[in-house]
Amino acid sequence: MTGKPNVEVRKLGIYQTQVYQGPLTFKARFEPLDLAELQRSNVVVGQPFLLVSLSDSRGIKRISPLSGNQPAIFEPGTRIAELPQGIHAPLALAALQTEGIDAEFTLTLAGTSSLSLVPLGRNSELALHSNWPHPNFLGNFLPDERKVTAEGFNARWRSTWFANNINSAFIDQDGIVKADKLPSFSVSLIEPVDHYQLTERAVKYALLFIGLTFMAFFLFETLTGLRVHPMQYLLVGAALVLFYLVLLAFSEHLGFDAAYWLASLACSGLIAFYLSAALRGKRWGALFAVSLLALYGVLYLLLQSEDNALVLGASLLFAILAGIMLLTRKLDWYQVADPARLTRKEAD
Repeated sequence: MTGKPNVEVRKLGIYQTQVYQGPLTFKARFEPLDLAELQRSNVVVGQPFLLVSLSDSRGIKRISPLSGNQPAIFEPGTRIAELPQGIHAPLALAALQTEGIDAEFTLTLAGTSSLSLVPLGRNSELALHSNWPHPNFLGNFLPDERKVTAEGFNARWRSTWFANNINSAFIDQDGIVKADKLPSFSVSLIEPVDHYQLTERAVKYALLFIGLTFMAFFLFETLTGLRVHPMQYLLVGAALVLFYLVLLAFSEHLGFDAAYWLASLACSGLIAFYLSAALRGKRWGALFAVSLLALYGVLYLLLQSEDNALVLGASLLFAILAGIMLLTRKLDWYQVADPARLTRKEAD
């Protein structure tokens, strides 16, 4: 089996999916069969036929005639009640008993998201070439050979009867064909990281992000002596939470990168404007805004990194902890907990 599915991205409103269409060429050899054991009075040998079962026949765009030493024309349906979707072609019983049958045909198939083929032969091989650069190989067998580049992928699967145990897998104890449980060669056409996945990853850092901001507020109170009211904590926290909603809403229209920086600038600007008045100084508002933008920048790097996110996150936490320890190394925490203690000490 060989195939060249050409993949396109189709959009409906703000949503998109991957669709493919392309030719699948099938070549098979049916060895001669000895049907002497079936020559009984109570057994009627019918006409053999070749069938192709599909999950949805609407995906068939074109089908060539069956070629080989016994040409035939495909007809709709599979003639098997348990596998209603598909096509079939009649085969010559005499040829199957004497010389065997060589069969070849090309099926142009359209589908979405994934492609799976069941290896039914004693020796089965599938080679796929596609223009999609993000394949996810699934199924019971992984490709023996694969090459993935920015221009697409090439993959080749191989299997035998000994590996797939197809005889026992094809029919269950009740004699019912269980097609959905058959071993298969499968590939899924995925989008590695879309804006929904990136937003979900950003939300996972929300608790850490908000916690660091509140820690900065607490240090500000401790080091400057200016009090921050719980209501001010609440309003700033609400602005930080709103960042994720703005990010999701605009990423559906602008893409993740543009939406991320738009949400970052909007929320940082809002917090800077509010804190400039709440803390009685524009420099404090500007300082918090710059700090927030720096945190948003680090978070962006974490989201974009596939292999080094843990290293970056651990380094960030270490740097923040080191900064807190440096700023508070000479701080009397007993005095922070009990401001009256210093007054009593001075009175003594």
